Amino acid sequence: MRNADVRLERLENSRIQLEQLLQGYSAEQLNKTPPPGGWSPAEVLKHILDVESATLSYCVHKLQKHGAELKPVGFREKRNAFLLRLALRSPLRFRVPSALPEVKGPYDADALLRQWTEVRERYREFVRSYPPALEKAGLFRHPRSGMLSLEQTLAFLQAHLNRHLKQLKRALPGSA
Repeated sequence: MRNADVRLERLENSRIQLEQLLQGYSAEQLNKTPPPGGWSPAEVLKHILDVESATLSYCVHKLQKHGAELKPVGFREKRNAFLLRLALRSPLRFRVPSALPEVKGPYDADALLRQWTEVRERYREFVRSYPPALEKAGLFRHPRSGMLSLEQTLAFLQAHLNRHLKQLKRALPGSA
C-alpha cells in the first residue's frame, strides 16, 4: 500500500468519526453559532468540504494540464509542509484563503455529509489512478506554504480536518 493510500484511509476514518459525532443533533443545533461568535458546527463542516473540494479540483486540473511538467518537491517544500502541519496544530487563527467561498449558514448538514462522501470517492479514484512516477512531485500549491506532493497534500488535509474537528466539538451544544 502506498503512503498516499494510507493517508487517504486515515482521512476517511476521520471523516467517519466526524459524521458519527454529528449524529443525534438537530438542524437547529448544528446551525447555532457558539458564543462568543465563530462558526456553527454546520459552517465548520461546510468549510472542511470547501477546502477538500477545492484542493481536489486543483490537483485534478494540475495533473491533467501540467502532469508532464511537475517537478519533485525539494527540501524547502518539505520544510514548509512540516511547518504548515505544525501551524495547524497550534492555537493560532488563520484567515480563510480568498479563493474559498465565504462560510455563512445555515446549511443542511446531511446534504453536506453526502457531498463530502462523494468528494472522498473522487479522492479515492484520483489516488488510485495517480502515476507512481509523480508521487514526489509538487502537485498542490497551498496559498501559504507553497507546493506539496500528493502525500503532503493529504497530510495537510488531515491536519486541517483535525484542527476543525476540535473546533466543531467545541461548537456542539453541551460542550464546555
